[in-house]
Amino acid sequence: MKKLAVVVLFAASFYSCDRINQKIAIKHNDAVIEASDKVVFAFDKLNSALATFNPDSIDMALAAYNLQVNNSLQELNKVVSINDTSLKVGTREMLHVFKSVGDNEYKQISTIYHIPDSLYTEKEEKEVTDIAAAIDEKIEAAQLKQKNAQKQFAQKFNFELIFDKDSLKSKTH
Repeated sequence: MKKLAVVVLFAASFYSCDRINQKIAIKHNDAVIEASDKVVFAFDKLNSALATFNPDSIDMALAAYNLQVNNSLQELNKVVSINDTSLKVGTREMLHVFKSVGDNEYKQISTIYHIPDSLYTEKEEKEVTDIAAAIDEKIEAAQLKQKNAQKQFAQKFNFELIFDKDSLKSKTH
């Protein structure tokens, strides 16, 4: 009888430990995704500013975007690491892609949009279109890689990802 009690106690403690790890993993997931969601929101605002063709609005949105990327990278660094760093690493890589396009491609577009209307030609329009396509390609690849890391992370810790206003959040099984 004593052996059975020890086995049951061990199994119950293992299940409890697994649930604690799952809760920690979910909190980790949500903190990491919150940092990246802020960048995606700033990214959307920057793209809205670009649609206005107003250089001052674009410059303000680009500055806010770059600031948010840097802030989110700092937030991500403050997220307590757990024994599986794949999600945090994948998200950091994605945020560095967002940072790179802000520092390079979006800066190029902003410079082009500062050209006076009388000097703006089809050449500049094509250049903006090509740069925008390059941005989309880089961002989509980075987001896909991060999304796959998040799915694997959720699968490892046995929780479900659900969409909440374009964001992946956690839900236990």
